[in-house]
Amino acid sequence: MGDTKRVLFRIQTNLMRIIFFVYEHLDGFVIVHGTDTMSYTASSLSFMMEELGKPVVLTGAQKPMAEMRTDAIDNLQGALVIAGTLIIPEVALYFNRRLFRGNRVMKTDAQDFHAFSSYNMEPLIKMGTEINCNWDLIWRSQKPTKFSISHGWNPNVALLRIFPSITATTVRSFLQPPIRGVVFQSYGAGNGPSNREDIIREIKVAIARGVFIVIISQCQTGIVSSAYAAGAAFAQAGCVLGADMTPSALAKLSYVLGLEGLTATQRKELLETNIRGELTQADLTKFSLSNSTFLQSVADSMKASTEAEIHLIKASLFPCLMCSAAKEGNFQGIKKLKEDGGDYSMTDYDGRTPLHIAAAAGHELLVEEMLLDGCPVHKKDHTGCTPLTEAIKNKHFQIIEMLRNAGAVLKCSQQQTCNELMMNVVGNDLDAITAWHAGGADLDASNYDGRTALHIAVARGAEDIVRFLISQGCDPERKDNFGRTPMSEAAEQEEIIELLEWGLSMKDPPPNET
Repeated sequence: MGDTKRVLFRIQTNLMRIIFFVYEHLDGFVIVHGTDTMSYTASSLSFMMEELGKPVVLTGAQKPMAEMRTDAIDNLQGALVIAGTLIIPEVALYFNRRLFRGNRVMKTDAQDFHAFSSYNMEPLIKMGTEINCNWDLIWRSQKPTKFSISHGWNPNVALLRIFPSITATTVRSFLQPPIRGVVFQSYGAGNGPSNREDIIREIKVAIARGVFIVIISQCQTGIVSSAYAAGAAFAQAGCVLGADMTPSALAKLSYVLGLEGLTATQRKELLETNIRGELTQADLTKFSLSNSTFLQSVADSMKASTEAEIHLIKASLFPCLMCSAAKEGNFQGIKKLKEDGGDYSMTDYDGRTPLHIAAAAGHELLVEEMLLDGCPVHKKDHTGCTPLTEAIKNKHFQIIEMLRNAGAVLKCSQQQTCNELMMNVVGNDLDAITAWHAGGADLDASNYDGRTALHIAVARGAEDIVRFLISQGCDPERKDNFGRTPMSEAAEQEEIIELLEWGLSMKDPPPNET
């Protein structure tokens, strides 16, 4: 991508649009990027890509691929493996065998291969002889809606680092229009010049004028707090305390200010809220092995004492328990297991997740609750089936609709789709064909002979199925590889011929010849 020091918002927008247009056809995405501004792009994309359900991984290299001892090959291979095999619905940055959340990472070394760090959060993945994924940290949206991109973005934001001798004139100049938002890097836990009434006055004037000010720390680790008087002065002046956000707060500020139709209060609430995993909210509690009653009880009975042993117990028991609870439609059981360290990405021996099983069993309320809790919808089992495929095969129409609204896409080849439709035609199962259509199947899909479900339905005299296929726009004049059309298959079946002629009448008339 060239010298990414000159990467513009336009390029980031183009990246998003490319991903959006091919999103349904691919399992993950890798963006090769220069390292100097890669963390800024990762942070920006993490906010601009909404309800992401697939991995978007940025990577680069300290030394170009053509040079000896390059790190480019290792970084690119690792990024491709992660994007192609794991369902991590985040914008992330992969470097030196570590995967970091895109809005939590910073470049910290200009020469070492270990160039990126995420001080306030562990890496999502540590790559060694095995891929060790910290599933407890994976961010999942709790809005079961389709992937979209945000077109709102306000570039009028800036970063100001506080220092002891900074003048009120400097602060005033920095806060002048067209600036709409500023990230202040303060001392320690959010401490600032509380004894500088002139600076506090300039901050209050700017906030009254509609400028949003977010306070983050100059320290690499720690959290901004109003516990100290100096930190409380910023909060009392109307600033937003940015918790443990990195300079990625700039990207969040641009995103929030670019959203239309929000009041100042709503924007401030969004800035204080964890919307993409970019900050740690003090009132959120995270699971740890030490406070899991169930796991600890099992560990005690098995005389397991180390954390590694407890992790092995968890990996062995929890997938079976969560899938069993899903089969019974027991959301409270799944919820308790999840609180004890379970994860919706856990699979049974067939690679099926709890959502696969709940969708197949038709537990509508359970599926709805799991989707609201951020359950991934794109996971494939060992046969290539997704939860959407399971819902289709079992004709659970309400679940099909919920999954599609949550962004699920039917991942079958044209020939696979055609084979399923043809088997249902042979079985005279109109409900099954309707389910495949509701799931997004192409009813005009053809097999290796070029024949479609309509060819077979006409040949077998399945009038109800023919009526449905025609009503959904299937082509009565579609030729197979032998030149036969559904119309030619109809022979003397008068009622079916009438249906096919009805289908022909609904087709767009040919353009007038000149």
